[in-house]
Amino acid sequence: MICIPIHTRECTKRVSLQDVLKIEKRNRVVTLNTTDEDFRIYDKLDNLIPYLDENFVPCLKNCYINLKHVQSMEDQSIIFDNGMIYYLGRNNYIRTRQLFARYLLEEKQRFLQLHTNYGSMVAEKNMLYDREIIYFDFSQKSTKQNNGIKKETIH
Repeated sequence: MICIPIHTRECTKRVSLQDVLKIEKRNRVVTLNTTDEDFRIYDKLDNLIPYLDENFVPCLKNCYINLKHVQSMEDQSIIFDNGMIYYLGRNNYIRTRQLFARYLLEEKQRFLQLHTNYGSMVAEKNMLYDREIIYFDFSQKSTKQNNGIKKETIH
């Protein structure tokens, strides 16, 4: 689990990257909005960017959003899953909405691929259990028909 180190006047802690909704820099202050609380730190945005993964995309020059926490985008606003709303200008909204649509499509493809792989694994597992088991039966006298070999199908 990736964590971003945060140092403010009140506290020093690590914030889990998966909890971050938005990172924005205004003037000299970087604001991290998380699912639980907001942090304001004096730092450069460039120092935090290496911690971000592929779920974070720039919606403005100095603002990155976590697409994993975006519930919807409508009327030039981003609605996060905790209810927070962030407004964008027209051009930035269009570009960010395209990135969000691409993210949802890739997420759907990953889900279908995982589901397909899981389905084929279940089918392979079922095939393993539908094999014939052949073993020798030494407890009975051999006859010419079976030569002491029993066959049994397991389902």
